[in-house]
Amino acid sequence: MGLFNRGFDFTGAPNIDEIVEKNKAYDAEEASREAVLQVKLLVSEVERLYMITEAMWMVMKKKWGYTDKQLESLIQKIDARDGKLDGKAKQKSGPATCGQCKRVLSKNRPVCIYCGTKQVSEEVFKK
Repeated sequence: MGLFNRGFDFTGAPNIDEIVEKNKAYDAEEASREAVLQVKLLVSEVERLYMITEAMWMVMKKKWGYTDKQLESLIQKIDARDGKLDGKAKQKSGPATCGQCKRVLSKNRPVCIYCGTKQVSEEVFKK
């Protein structure tokens, strides 16, 4: 590239390829900054939830006498619900079924559309 040709072609028009590459680089940097920000926000939220969880556990131990061993046992039961002890609380996939007639339930109705049985969610922490 000659002394008079940096970023421009011979007619003096901007070199489109260089402009496109600079825009791609700028977009990548912006996406990187956004990702870093999101990670920082998630780390902060996890730390906050950890603190809340620890406080709740301290109250349960003090007020009702629960032990760490009981907590560990319950954590393992929750972890094993999906058939794998992997440290993740995955919910069973697939549609919910009626406890009475065993047919697939509508997500938007509090009663089974087939038999009329009122549906009661047993899982407060459903994802």
